[in-house]
Amino acid sequence: GLFPLIVTFLFIVIDRQWKVLTWPAFWGGLLIQFGIGGWWCWSQYQADAPRFLEEHLKGVILQKAFMGDMPPWYQHFSFIVDMATFNWLWIIPMAWGLWLLGQKSRRDHSTALFVLIWALTLPVIMSAMRTHYVWFLMQVFPALALAAAVALSEWFSEYKRNKATRYFMALATVVVILVNALPFPLDRDRERAARIVAPYVKHFA
Repeated sequence: GLFPLIVTFLFIVIDRQWKVLTWPAFWGGLLIQFGIGGWWCWSQYQADAPRFLEEHLKGVILQKAFMGDMPPWYQHFSFIVDMATFNWLWIIPMAWGLWLLGQKSRRDHSTALFVLIWALTLPVIMSAMRTHYVWFLMQVFPALALAAAVALSEWFSEYKRNKATRYFMALATVVVILVNALPFPLDRDRERAARIVAPYVKHFA
């Protein structure tokens, strides 16, 4: 939850957008963010302070990030392997898009710089942590999608993009229909876990 703040302040400093600090909307946004996060933390602390500090603050945040033995150096690049495994179709457009955004940001293009900072800050910081899960990077996927879009807009004309969009939408519709109509094998482990949890959810609901 702190990454939006980190990205925002990095952008302000790097792009020298000091005028943003004079905007009431900026401080109002910070107040809303800290209000929502602070209210949740306070409610959990009030409910069970020792457990909140031990399990959430120490267990979820500190232990996964810093405490314990650090993994081998090559595991700090595991996010790249995960992206190549689960998002392999978009690797080339994303990489080329980030390169193009870097070129645009050098020409005093603030929007490109913001997307570039957003796309790179999370993976760099999270790679330095002790625990690496690809879903930790969910906040960066919109920025990577924008980077891929920048690359695709350079490669294809507007006519070709519109035509390809129609084909992809038709293909996606067919795939969704087939997945729902045919008995494709699903993740058995997740299915088993759902069956175990279901009676408890039903009871407490």
